[in-house]
Amino acid sequence: HAAAAGMAVAILLSLASVALLADVWSNRFYVRDGIHRTFGTGMALDRYPQAAADLLLRRPLAGRVLNAMVDGGYLAWRWYPGRRVFIDGRLEVHDESLYRDYLRLQRDPNVFEALARRYDIAAVIWPHQQSAQAAGLLRYLAAGHGWSLVHVDLASAVFARAPGTDAGSSDALGQPLDPCDARVDRRLADQALNLHARQRQGDPAPAWLRRLLPRRSMPTGAVNAGIFLGVMGCDAGAESLFRAALEDAPDDPDLLYDLGLVLARKGETATAEQAYRKALRGHPSFAPAHEGLAQLALAAGKDDLALREWWRVERSGELGLASLVARGRLLLSRGRPEEAIADYGKAVLLAPERADLRIDLALACLRSGLKERAEIELRSAAAIDPDDPHLFYGRAALLLASGQIDAALEALREGVRRGLDPHRLRDDPAFRMLSARPDFDAILGAGAERAGKAVP
Repeated sequence: HAAAAGMAVAILLSLASVALLADVWSNRFYVRDGIHRTFGTGMALDRYPQAAADLLLRRPLAGRVLNAMVDGGYLAWRWYPGRRVFIDGRLEVHDESLYRDYLRLQRDPNVFEALARRYDIAAVIWPHQQSAQAAGLLRYLAAGHGWSLVHVDLASAVFARAPGTDAGSSDALGQPLDPCDARVDRRLADQALNLHARQRQGDPAPAWLRRLLPRRSMPTGAVNAGIFLGVMGCDAGAESLFRAALEDAPDDPDLLYDLGLVLARKGETATAEQAYRKALRGHPSFAPAHEGLAQLALAAGKDDLALREWWRVERSGELGLASLVARGRLLLSRGRPEEAIADYGKAVLLAPERADLRIDLALACLRSGLKERAEIELRSAAAIDPDDPHLFYGRAALLLASGQIDAALEALREGVRRGLDPHRLRDDPAFRMLSARPDFDAILGAGAERAGKAVP
């Protein structure tokens, strides 16, 4: 009996090994786990910035190149010994302050420019798979602040200093590109088709085996390039790439969610809802799709429906940052400051570097009568960004709660001068006691005139 049992275990393990091998060989393992890899020979053509690295090798650029940490090892290998990388994955050899600055520069253009001057950075290579994390940096670079996009492919984008803006700048890397240009979209779509063909060529399985074990496509390059275009605000191009990718992976929940985000931003809410619900048909507990439905419901004024969708997420997981902030504001507007404090507190833990979240948390604390905690959060916000106009909004609310009306008005006046939206002041019940004062109306009028709009 022992020998028979051992034989049965061996057979089961062999069958399990064969099933796992088939799972990996067909790419189903990677598709199911959401890992952006593919089975085959050679280098992952849509993972590493090969074309960008080649560009810098063909056309040497004065100054250093800023790169993402995930690409540091590859670029060090490609460029050695002629060019050094900014950072790579060997954190044990990098100074802690460099890593901290590397994280901050992705969100704060001021930090980026300071580091660009310190390290003589003349170009930026950034992978599309890290676009969402560095959205602040990428939008800044594309907005004409002395930088321009000069190269984009399925794996990465290259930005260079505009000619004449700095001694180390150069137009040798190429002419400026508009990421929303239809020609850029077509080029990326053509690259995606070519990549698909090259991946099949790198498939080591013979044709007869592929007939028995069909290969699942992994349109990673098209998806990541679509995310980059979405970050750039190029919704048409992003939608085109996402829809092309869906032809290869029609039930991929992440891809359907990405498409839904783009459609929602375009105002096509019904189609966006369809994308989210299709993602949920195959994956009922897929949290991002529920959060997307909640944001659509909130925009349509269906607050209770939004709360139900967020509750569905929390039954099995945690809300993302955007949902925590949106629900916090909704709960605060409904007179539920304690629950709003809980959401804002979680949001601050997820993004401790964001001053605006700490200001919102301070306002929720004030609404709940927690003045001391509100002061602590406002001081933390001021340490992060002393020039944030909403900081003066929070200070004014705190001063009003302490009965210091004139000081509160002065804080509001300074906040509006720095760009605070006067509509928010008019609608906030915290400032209702000021509604009859002419000097408050003057502050609102000055803000409306500066913003080029009238306050109703």
